[in-house]
Amino acid sequence: MDANEQYRLKVIFAKLLLQMNDPAKAAFATTPDTSLALQIAYHWPKDSVVVAEQQKLVQSGPSARELLPSKETQARDIYNIATSDRVSAEDRLKAHRLYAEVMGHIERPTDKPTGVLVQNVMVVPVASNMDDWQKLAMKQQDKLIEHAATTIQ
Repeated sequence: MDANEQYRLKVIFAKLLLQMNDPAKAAFATTPDTSLALQIAYHWPKDSVVVAEQQKLVQSGPSARELLPSKETQARDIYNIATSDRVSAEDRLKAHRLYAEVMGHIERPTDKPTGVLVQNVMVVPVASNMDDWQKLAMKQQDKLIEHAATTIQ
């Protein structure tokens, strides 16, 4: 491998190492060559070019969000915990729930009410004196009875 190719791989590795925080994963994501990836994982995390590139990326490069793992990467890591035999059953269930939330399989409840249910409301007619109120109330009651009779049939 020539010097330009090695430098290019070190720059890629530096960014992946910041994202994954695991030299082996970053190395295997850098190259499909197993032998080279193992050498990269062992030797390059403390390499001066890699360290300088990481400092440059953190200080002036992309936003912090770009250095964080993607939703898919995070979901894959959670799913690996959920399917691991080395994790307790309780923790696997928690990981499955978290995976379902991250992937959108579980909808979060909204804070907004979907509808307002009002029951037992009595409409009271407004009148100036008791006699007028009684007449209006009788008319209202007759309308309710008439409406109920037509609805029941």
